[in-house]
Amino acid sequence: MPRPPQGQKRFIDIWHIELDGIDSSGYLKSTFLAEDELYRASLFRFERDKQRFLARRIALRRILSEYSGIAPDQQIVLRSNQQKPYISNSWVQFNTSHSANIALVGVSSEPIGIDIEQHKEDANELRKLAKSILTPVELNQFNALSKSQTAKSFYQYWTLKEAYLKAIGLGLSIDPRQLEINLASLTVTSVPCMQTAAKWHLMLVKLQQNFSVAIATPDATLTPNLLLFADLID
Repeated sequence: MPRPPQGQKRFIDIWHIELDGIDSSGYLKSTFLAEDELYRASLFRFERDKQRFLARRIALRRILSEYSGIAPDQQIVLRSNQQKPYISNSWVQFNTSHSANIALVGVSSEPIGIDIEQHKEDANELRKLAKSILTPVELNQFNALSKSQTAKSFYQYWTLKEAYLKAIGLGLSIDPRQLEINLASLTVTSVPCMQTAAKWHLMLVKLQQNFSVAIATPDATLTPNLLLFADLID
């Protein structure tokens, strides 16, 4: 993957996208998306899910074009040996995530992982799910929380783990219980596949109520800039 140009300012931009606010019809008519994206869209059973998928792909191509200088319909997105997506012949680093009507695109001069999850408030259900993603140490701490703290803490664990695993190129292809996080200090205390925890820094980003957002980056000095996709297309 090409390196950033010498002297390139280090940054993390987080683009906030309201999926239901994007009209995909004009883009489709102009062959804005690739054939494989249109095929994937055709596989969705429900129209709302199809339109949200198209909106995500449209927004991603528009955003990446701002950084790479490559026209949206000319971008070739490949995957590294660790399955991380990247743009061919560009230094731009990015990662994406979506939940409900919101999608995020993280663009950075450095490797990045990002995740967003909408909260569901059923404490009993979350305690059941926690057993499948938390280590014994994390689970003991989680079970000691009051019901009012359950949803927030559960989704903080979830998004932090997924952001980290996406940053190193594994996603949830491995058991998330192989990764242990100290929620108070936002540090990784146990890692899978001999990855070096010290290389990565975790952040929780405040977006809006009932959503958790986490970022993993190797540069602890960076502060994320929150940008609105709606401002880009106005």
